[in-house]
Amino acid sequence: MHDDNTIGDTTHTTGDTTGAAFEVRRESRHDGWTLERQVDFLEALAATGNVPRAAAVVGMSASGAYRARGRAGNEVFAFGWQAAQGMAYDRLREIAIDRIEHGVATPSTYKGEVVATKTVFSDRLLIAMLNHLKPATAAAPARSNAPPVTHARSDFAAAIAAFETAIATGEPPVLPTVHTPGVASPAEVRAALIAALDARLTVIAAEDDDLAVNFA
Repeated sequence: MHDDNTIGDTTHTTGDTTGAAFEVRRESRHDGWTLERQVDFLEALAATGNVPRAAAVVGMSASGAYRARGRAGNEVFAFGWQAAQGMAYDRLREIAIDRIEHGVATPSTYKGEVVATKTVFSDRLLIAMLNHLKPATAAAPARSNAPPVTHARSDFAAAIAAFETAIATGEPPVLPTVHTPGVASPAEVRAALIAALDARLTVIAAEDDDLAVNFA
């Protein structure tokens, strides 16, 4: 497994169809956590909710994954990590709700043959798994500047898209903009201020017209 802690930078020169050349800055990950590997890890984590298993899928160690998540500059990885665990939790919750409502069909056997089927409504193990996984989705990873995830599925898609753009352009991945429910985004604040200013200018203009009429 790879898990060197060093990171370096290299610059590649690429030519377009017109022959003009431009430089693309690419990060050479000597720790083994390439952008592609980070994407594969996040997808495995979203599918399993299990860090050691996801790390094994990409040929890395769980401890190396945690170190990579906590490094400065890896905020998109940390953000995607939160979203991936959120997706795993949501899927597990759906299974739990279905089993709570409908139970699990369990066969009863006699002398090696199924003689009846009974519905069992015990989900202690699944509930324990839910309680274990939930804290990981409730807060940002330690030592990370990644914002909290608000919608696991859409935030996960945004993180993967950021990685895919970085892979295509050779630029570092850019942290997706997260709009926290109940908190106005910068664009909304600007729009509200402009609307308020326009309304105030309209009032001032109307007052000026009234003054002009009175002085006439």
